[in-house]
Amino acid sequence: MPPRAKGSSSVSQRSPNHPGRDRHPPATAPPPQFTIPPPFPACTRGGASPSRGPPPESSLPIGRRSSNTGTVLSFGKHPLTLPRGPGPTRRCFSPNVGHYKKTKKRLEVDHGRKGHWWSHRASSGADLHSVPLQNFPSRRGTGDREFVPIRDPRDRWGGPPSWEAGGVVWKRTGVQGEYSNLKRELEATTQKLGSSMHSIKTFWSPELKKERALRKEEAAKYALINDQMKILRSENQKQAALIRQLEEELRLAHMRNPDAEVQQHLEALKNEKGNHAQGIFFLGKLLKELELRIETQKQTLAARDESIKKLMEIKGVGGQEDRLEVERLKSKLIETEARYRHLESMYESRDKDLNKDSRIKVLEEEIELLESKISKQHFILINGACENNGNVAVKPNNDTEKKELLSKMEELRIELNRRDQEIVAMNAKMKTLEEQHHDYQRHIAVLKESLCAKEEHYNMLQADVEELRVRLEEKNKLIEKKTQQTMTSSQEKNRLMQEVQELRDHMEIKDRKINVLQRKIENLEDLLKEKDNQVDMARARLTAMQAHHSSSEGALSSLEEAIGDKDKQISQLREQRDRAEQERNEERELHEREIAEYKMKMHALENDMEKLQVRLEKAAAEKDRIEVKLENSQSELGQARAELEKMQSEMMKLQSESDRSRSEFARLALENERMREQSGRLKSDLDRSQTTFGKSSMYQLDDYERLQDRLEKAQTELRRVQAEYRMHQAEQDRARGEVEQLQEKIERSQGEIYRLKAKLENAQADKESIQEEYDRVQSTVARSQSERDAALAEAEKLRAELDRIQNLLTKSQSQHEKTQAALDKAQLETDRIQEKLDKATAEARRMQLERERAQSELENMQTQLSQAQMSTLKFQKGRNTAIEKAEIAGKK
Repeated sequence: MPPRAKGSSSVSQRSPNHPGRDRHPPATAPPPQFTIPPPFPACTRGGASPSRGPPPESSLPIGRRSSNTGTVLSFGKHPLTLPRGPGPTRRCFSPNVGHYKKTKKRLEVDHGRKGHWWSHRASSGADLHSVPLQNFPSRRGTGDREFVPIRDPRDRWGGPPSWEAGGVVWKRTGVQGEYSNLKRELEATTQKLGSSMHSIKTFWSPELKKERALRKEEAAKYALINDQMKILRSENQKQAALIRQLEEELRLAHMRNPDAEVQQHLEALKNEKGNHAQGIFFLGKLLKELELRIETQKQTLAARDESIKKLMEIKGVGGQEDRLEVERLKSKLIETEARYRHLESMYESRDKDLNKDSRIKVLEEEIELLESKISKQHFILINGACENNGNVAVKPNNDTEKKELLSKMEELRIELNRRDQEIVAMNAKMKTLEEQHHDYQRHIAVLKESLCAKEEHYNMLQADVEELRVRLEEKNKLIEKKTQQTMTSSQEKNRLMQEVQELRDHMEIKDRKINVLQRKIENLEDLLKEKDNQVDMARARLTAMQAHHSSSEGALSSLEEAIGDKDKQISQLREQRDRAEQERNEERELHEREIAEYKMKMHALENDMEKLQVRLEKAAAEKDRIEVKLENSQSELGQARAELEKMQSEMMKLQSESDRSRSEFARLALENERMREQSGRLKSDLDRSQTTFGKSSMYQLDDYERLQDRLEKAQTELRRVQAEYRMHQAEQDRARGEVEQLQEKIERSQGEIYRLKAKLENAQADKESIQEEYDRVQSTVARSQSERDAALAEAEKLRAELDRIQNLLTKSQSQHEKTQAALDKAQLETDRIQEKLDKATAEARRMQLERERAQSELENMQTQLSQAQMSTLKFQKGRNTAIEKAEIAGKK
């Protein structure tokens, strides 16, 4: 059995709604649910006195009355069940029920302070600890459970409670928190605007820099091309003047000494002039092409300028939109400040209304007191047998009933005040939700506009990407053509190298032939010298033949042989010289044609290389521009993703707020229904009390009239409250419709988010394909650049070979001129020798005539000699015969 609570040892505990305890009750704590007790049942005769036995049910706090199955206290989520059956025999009952505190397994009764009208002491040793209180919600946690009494610090003169001032302060602090939240949102939006402006600036400035750099590079290229054209024109003029001068010199030389070699040289010069004219014609074509390119570049630059102007205009529009957004946010801040002032004024008016509500509550309490009195009078009238004893017991019963009614009235007043606070808080929440809804609608409209602008920008980027794809395909085709051209040029180069090698072989062969010819000329000179010596010897022999006719025949025959040999050698030399000159002229013409063709091919290759260089530079610039666009599109996609995520989070917040507001509306509707039921029950009790009031005594008639007036006033106040409730319910319906509209908008925004996600994925796929195409183009550009470098190296080699061949040709021409001079000298020598030969032939004819004459004389002499020999023979024969005869005669 626990010890009894003493009045001196009571522990003072504050109410949870007291401002000293907690000025700001949490919004999440569910309100307790109470029920209005029915009137007292009729007591039978010999019932228990109020001082002994169990207290009547009307004296207990709300929610602790017994029933057939036990009393269930419902405070939010923690029900409290009291046991069925009567309590202990002795109880101390007080009009202001204390709270039971469970600390260290003891229950103490906390009584009020001494000196106040709500304080009391334990009048007897009644034991109230037999009723266990469990599962009661407390602010201090689940370990220590306590039952806090419902006390009202209102004084006897009906002053306003202090907790109402705390509620107003709490509301003001809530509004200040909302104001700080709005300020934070404004700062966040200004930061977003600053970041968007920074992104816009960083988005456009590199593109403009690239455009300016490209313009400068193109202007420098055009200036360089113009300088090269001026140099080429001056060189062409110089070459034309040189050609005219050479033609005049050749014409004069031809007029002075016309010769076949000079004519051939003139023809070669004419051919070279034709080649130069053809080169000038090609240069004119190239100039026209360059002028067309310059015009196209000017057109492209004008188009780029227009696009830059348009983009700058778009940028200006975006800046204007940002300024409008900042102004709108400033106006929103001003509206929030005005709203804050309006809320303060509303809070002041609400304080006044709360005073009126307190009056209404006082009237309701008086009505409850009257009801209790009427019920007690009814109880007394029914128990007529106990009238004498009843007069003695009415006063304490009335006191206890008054105290109980006061406690109930306080509880009801606190409940109504709390409901009013909840209604005010819900009104404020509804207003804030409406404002947030309008703000979200504006924000969604702004986001839709920005999304439309981004879609337009994305479409522009997609069109640019498609154009770039077309350009890349064209560049690929051009690169393929250029690769084919480079392959053909490499084949042509190989062919030219073979031809150059063949020319080198021909030149070596010609050098050998020239050396052989030079040796032959030297041999011929030696032969001519020998022939001169032979002629001198022949002359000497002729003189000797004149002296000695016997040796003339041998000298003439040798002279004839020498002259025949000399004629043959001279004819051979002439034929060789003519053939060598013809071959040399043919080779020179062939070499000149080949050199002209090589020059044309080299010029064409140089033009192709320059075109390839220009295209490669353009492709590199295009590549840089594509990279910049890709980076910008990536940054925009990241920003769009961040905005989408933010929208999703805001939509989730809105949905949670709408769900919470729906739950609050449902709870308030239930509370209003319960309040209606209570008011109806009160009306029925009042009517019943009016029917039973006639049976009471006459001394209560004045009280009844006063109570009737109060009842009418309370009914008017109840009608006003019902009208306010209807108004609040209409506002709740409107808010519910707005919540549904918000949910529809959220669903639409989710659809927009899904669509934007699909667009984002498509853009990422396009970006990946563009990146692949860019890598492929970069590889082809690198390959073409390496081929260009190889072709440049080969061209340099060909130029070196051509220079060497030209040097060899100049050397061969100089050697040819030397041989020509030597041949001219040899021709002069042959002419001189021919003259000498003519003289020698004349001498030979004369000698032949002399020889013939000498031969005829010799023949005459021979005939004479033969005759003399015959005569001598005859004389010898006669002599021999004479000798023989003489001998014979002598012998005889």
